[in-house]
Amino acid sequence: EHGLTVSAQAPGIATCLSSDNIQAKGRTDIPMGEFWMTQKDGTIDCKEASSAALCYAVPRTDAEAFTGGRAEVYPGMMKPCADAALALGINQFVVLAYVHQPWDERKPGVTEPRFYLPYQRHNTWWEDSVGFWTTLTRSSHLMRQGLPVNDLLYHLGNDTPLKIATWRMRPAPPAGYDYDVCNDEVLINRASVRDGRVELPDGMSYRVLVLAGGDSMTVSVARKLKQLVQSGAVVLGPIKPTRSPSLADGPRGNEEVRRTADELWGAGAPSGRGEKQTGAGRMLWGCSPAEALISCKALPDFEAAPIDGRLDVLYAHRTTPAREIYFVANHRAKPVRIEATFRVNGRTPRLWNPQTGYIAAPIAWQATADERTKVSLLLEAHDSVFVIFDASPPREILPPPARSLVHEQPVIQHLDGPWQVSFSSRWGGPDRIELPALTPWNESLDTGIRHYSGAAFYRKSFQCPPLPAGQRVTLDLGEVSVLASVKINGHDLGVAWKSPFAFDVTDSLRPGKNELEVRVVNTWTNRLILDSALPPAQRKTWTTDNPYRATDPLARSGLMGPVVLRKLSPSSATGK
Repeated sequence: EHGLTVSAQAPGIATCLSSDNIQAKGRTDIPMGEFWMTQKDGTIDCKEASSAALCYAVPRTDAEAFTGGRAEVYPGMMKPCADAALALGINQFVVLAYVHQPWDERKPGVTEPRFYLPYQRHNTWWEDSVGFWTTLTRSSHLMRQGLPVNDLLYHLGNDTPLKIATWRMRPAPPAGYDYDVCNDEVLINRASVRDGRVELPDGMSYRVLVLAGGDSMTVSVARKLKQLVQSGAVVLGPIKPTRSPSLADGPRGNEEVRRTADELWGAGAPSGRGEKQTGAGRMLWGCSPAEALISCKALPDFEAAPIDGRLDVLYAHRTTPAREIYFVANHRAKPVRIEATFRVNGRTPRLWNPQTGYIAAPIAWQATADERTKVSLLLEAHDSVFVIFDASPPREILPPPARSLVHEQPVIQHLDGPWQVSFSSRWGGPDRIELPALTPWNESLDTGIRHYSGAAFYRKSFQCPPLPAGQRVTLDLGEVSVLASVKINGHDLGVAWKSPFAFDVTDSLRPGKNELEVRVVNTWTNRLILDSALPPAQRKTWTTDNPYRATDPLARSGLMGPVVLRKLSPSSATGK
């Protein structure tokens, strides 16, 4: 009445609730799922929320995000969790939670023992996390454009709890295609058929309807299913229904369900692989969802070469009248080169980098004989990119920023020790030390360094020869825990919050002597471990709950390198 909107995790992520999860989420203004820091591959709750949003015409899908993080959590660790949620249809992150800090001098401050992510102004990386949240903002914005392209609609049946479950999603959704799920209410009241596709009133449409409700079906669903098939729907029914699960269907409900099933599957129990035409549509059984889609002339929407025997690349696809938008994420902690194939033909691809905002051409692409488009992608560890296909060719496409991954770029110069390193005495570190070589803080013999938490500054001078015209140079910091920012000759080059910790330093270098400053930040973990065994008067930190003990292993921290200058090869895009 007054414009108030409600977002709720209805009915919650628990598997034991006797509920229709899709209907419950659909009754909110903004359906909401949930994922924890332990769930790197996302959760079925996120997929249920995004399906409910599409089934009930809601453009936004929220998720309670990054739950269950202790002090060792940082943006680079959070990125793969965010990528998985985006691939499952989440386009708004609701962080659990920001903790109010009433004191400036007490750090980390008010803490919660189990559930809350350390997302608060006293976190060591708070000021350095802007790039991570900007990446999620850009990604969420693009994931709200148009509608998803999901080829399969799974009807989950009528049993409770009505939710996505491994045993219920049989036959399993195939790789290269995406799916949604629905309940009786959506199928009966909102589904229709147009041009052979099951369609919802708000634009979503599906090539194949998959019946995942087992051997039972209400009379209302049976009648609707018959109507959809007669109108041209393609339905994969692996199990022929034999009964109604509802007392509301009366004593003759089972009889009507069986009679309708005989019309759609044929008389008797189906065996092997089969197909029956009824009206303009077909009922299929004994085949996989991928085979059903191929029978509809629907090739995989996205394909990429397997890595070490399994696919570790996530994707999602959205469409607008002007664009095809693909989200692609490397779900591994190491860089990869992939040849990705997209079910798009006759359009020019561009790469939108959500981390930098840079829009460029891919290093190579080509049309395929089966009327799709193959694009070469370079993805660093836990990297993501949006591959955009515009309806009209762009007037100008910038070249890709590099034709190689960072570790593939030739080394020009090693920046070895000694390094001058400054810590904060406020947190127990020495004011200044000289390191002949880079080593982790947690392996130091100095207790103040071994248990240091916060920011430290590494400084050194180095000589640089004049660069050839057009030559660009990357500063690669190597291993960093957990993030770093760089200044060269006083020029601030920003923050790297995930691997690779690399910066284009071309415009900041000068022939001759150069001054390098690297600011490295770790988490509160190591100092909290030390303070857990100290009396309150000797502690540097203050918390309402310290989850660590003195026997806990220390977190790897600092700048470990090797620090090198690399030759960033000039690039040009190729394609046809």
